[in-house]
Amino acid sequence: MTWNGSREIISTLTKSAIRRTILRAFSTASPALPIAVHEQTRIARETMQ
Repeated sequence: MTWNGSREIISTLTKSAIRRTILRAFSTASPALPIAVHEQTRIARETMQ
């Protein structure tokens, strides 16, 4: 196995883990979720300015 190949596998695993975490957060619909979305929106708006 090459280093590049293993790095790709790690990247894929990380992405799927993040996606699973996001899906779990949405499915539980925790009270913190709107706050997190609001934070992301604020950061995006600041970045655009």
